[in-house]
Amino acid sequence: MSPEIAGIIISGYTQRLSKQTGKIEDEYAYSVKFDKNRFKNLKINLIDPIEAVQNFENVMNMTSTYELRTIEPLAVTEIRE
Repeated sequence: MSPEIAGIIISGYTQRLSKQTGKIEDEYAYSVKFDKNRFKNLKINLIDPIEAVQNFENVMNMTSTYELRTIEPLAVTEIRE
């Protein structure tokens, strides 16, 4: 990994049938900004991935049954240490 990388943004989408148009559309379900310093201190083999996301700036709208609802992803901005 490059020492110049301070962090990344990962946004995931799914394709769902739009009730408005009847067409399949891309809908973002989560967006997480991982910063390298915080990430490297996690004990990856001991964490719950869903809970661990809360350590980072994120946008998610998850129900109690883990259904991910549509969100607006984080904007891509420069991440500095």
